[in-house]
Amino acid sequence: MVKLESALKGNDMLDLKETLEGAAFGTTDGIICSLGTIIGAAAATESTSLAIIAGILAGVSNSFANGIGVYISQSAERGVQKSKAEEGEKIHVHSVRENVISAVSSFTATITTSLTMVVPFAFLPISSAMVTSFAIGTLMLFILGGFTAKISKENMLVHGIQYALLGVGGSVLGFLIGEQLRVLLPA
Repeated sequence: MVKLESALKGNDMLDLKETLEGAAFGTTDGIICSLGTIIGAAAATESTSLAIIAGILAGVSNSFANGIGVYISQSAERGVQKSKAEEGEKIHVHSVRENVISAVSSFTATITTSLTMVVPFAFLPISSAMVTSFAIGTLMLFILGGFTAKISKENMLVHGIQYALLGVGGSVLGFLIGEQLRVLLPA
């Protein structure tokens, strides 16, 4: 048990890189899920209000799911880390506090980015709102990809493009499904 105690020592100090994990996950998922949902709902219904409703509902639900999912994932990882530390491996063991902060970061990032994707629909015609949300989300993902690459000392441009393409994929998929639903389920 001495080995585990030494591995747990000092875990009250939060490492910024550790807490960014939840925020990066929440931001990425919030943007991709929201873009797919909002653009898909807009394409399917051609209704600004239904796109806003779908975006808010998906954003709130996704935020709770992400926060809970990150906490459960980090808690499971903590269990593995504790086992390895008991076996003598020198490893950082997540503290419960780190897990909670990572989960809250994920929730906050998801809800913030999800609602950001909805805002253009409150002020612009539906076509312009779709393009604006798409552009904002893609730019945010590009910046996040560059930022995470900088932290991990990897190519910022490559990671920025990769993250942006994930958003494009979610948006295109949502749009295509929305278009098909509009044809299959006429009003």
